Amino acid sequence: MQIHPAISALRDDPDAQAKMQSHFLDTISDWHGSQDTQRVLHDLNAFSDGAPLEDCSSLYDLLSDHRAARKFVDLWQRTMVTALREYPLAKPGFGHASSDGLSQITLMACENAALAILAHEQRDKSPLPSSVVFEDQETHECVVTGSAHGLLHEVRQCGGMDTIIDTCSTYWQEGNIIVTKGPCETRQVVEVAGTMVLLQLSRRPANPQSRREYSINTGELIHSASGHEASGQKVTALAVLGAMAEHGEAHRSIAAIEKCAKDWHEETEVRWEAVRQLFALNTDRGLALLDALAEQADDPLSIPAQNLRSALPADLPEFSEDRELPDHFGSAA
Repeated sequence: MQIHPAISALRDDPDAQAKMQSHFLDTISDWHGSQDTQRVLHDLNAFSDGAPLEDCSSLYDLLSDHRAARKFVDLWQRTMVTALREYPLAKPGFGHASSDGLSQITLMACENAALAILAHEQRDKSPLPSSVVFEDQETHECVVTGSAHGLLHEVRQCGGMDTIIDTCSTYWQEGNIIVTKGPCETRQVVEVAGTMVLLQLSRRPANPQSRREYSINTGELIHSASGHEASGQKVTALAVLGAMAEHGEAHRSIAAIEKCAKDWHEETEVRWEAVRQLFALNTDRGLALLDALAEQADDPLSIPAQNLRSALPADLPEFSEDRELPDHFGSAA
């Protein structure tokens, strides 16, 4: 593997690394310390604490006035480009993420709110998505440049039973404002000519509802995951316990998993993952647990347990033969 000489030199010289990083931060300090940036950061803190966007004048201007948003993004961009040209190996310090056709840079964040730049890259027309994800998050977006075709979705319950996804096609262009309020509204970008850049303000509640993926055509719940980071960590821990049980720690792991599945203080997604893990490790105990959950009418998992118990014989013929079952049975709803 070839390593650039400049990178190699820095790797062996911590003092040079610190000095370069310090100079880089000095270069962008004018943006960080400017009155405009500080006013936006002050408002972001208020917005995070629950203040309406209309009461946060600096933020409101950015998310309602395209010219203000464009000026704000352009200043940040010029500052960063200048700094990176002079110090290309420095660490910018802004949170960032990227996936197929989408890049995101978080300009500032505090507690439950964040201000970010999103860039949707070229995306040719393709078959419309078959599913959509709803998150408990409020977003306000301003199209800084570019355009795209997209979909707006709203999920609603019909008679407290059936889920219906209302979908409409839309076209966004420079200057448009996009507002979605979770957990019942979201949007999807489906076709982009060139690049569409958004300035996005987002806020999550202190106790977010579950992240849910639905079939657009049928309204069927495909997947559900906790909106809490801690619960996501517990789901991962359950998977680790399951793996440990397969490698000689079965008794203690199964007991811990079963205890979690029965704990009403845990979120339903965590408990349902425990049910799935128990089935994968011990079919008999999994079936006994399913029966117990199904019979507890006031347990949030009662209906999912009843549905699964009813579906097993039809969906899995081997169920009647008392064989070990697969470890994936869908999501609790």
